[in-house]
Amino acid sequence: MGVKTKCFWQEEKIMIRRNFLLVGFLVLSITALFSRDSLAGVSLSGFSFNWGSIDCASILKGLAKKDAPSTAVGCNAKIREVSLQCVNQGGNAGTSNAEKFQLTESDPISVVINTSSCKLDKVTGRWFCDESISDTQITNVLFAEDGPIGSQCGPNPNFTFQLDVVTEMCAQVLVVNADGSTADQGFAACDLPPESPAGTPFNCKSISQSDYSTCLSGLFPIQ
Repeated sequence: MGVKTKCFWQEEKIMIRRNFLLVGFLVLSITALFSRDSLAGVSLSGFSFNWGSIDCASILKGLAKKDAPSTAVGCNAKIREVSLQCVNQGGNAGTSNAEKFQLTESDPISVVINTSSCKLDKVTGRWFCDESISDTQITNVLFAEDGPIGSQCGPNPNFTFQLDVVTEMCAQVLVVNADGSTADQGFAACDLPPESPAGTPFNCKSISQSDYSTCLSGLFPIQ
C-alpha cells in the first residue's frame, strides 16, 4: 500500500507540473506577440494590440529604473483598411451599414510615452507599458479635407463618415534611448473583423523591418 501511495503522488506531481507548464505557455502566447533576447541594454520582451482605439501594450526588459526617465516607448500604426459607417448628422435618416475602405495613402499615426509612466514589476524587473492611439487621432488623419477618405460620404453635406473599426494595419513598437537612438523594435501586420467591440485583440503576425517599410509604401499585402 505504501509503494502504491508513493507512485500515486509521483504521478500526481507530474500531472500538476505538466498542467503548470501548459498554463504558463498559454499565458506567454497570449501576452506576447514575440519574444527574443537582446545582447545588451533594454529590449522588447513582447507586444500586443487591442482595438478601442488602438491600444499598444509592450513589455520591456533590461531597463534600469534610473534610466527610465530618459527612455521612451513609441507605437506607430500604418492603417491600411477601415470599416466606416455613413451617418446623417442632420437626423433625417438612420445610419447606413458599415463598409470597408482600403487606403492607398496616409502617414503612420504615432504615440510616444516616457517609460517613467510605465509600470515596473519589482518581481520580474520588467516594465509594462500601454500607449493608446485615440479615435480622434485616427479620424483626424482619415477624415481631413486633404486626407485619404475625406469626411463627406454623399452629395448631402449632412452625411459624414463615422469610424467603425480599423480592420487592417501595419504596426511598430520601438524603444528609444535618451540620445534618440533605437534600442529595440518590433513589427506586426494586424487585422480585425468589422464591428469588433473595444478591447478586442487584433490578429497580428510578426513581420520583418523590410516588410514594415514596404507596408509604409502601401504595397505589403496582409494575408
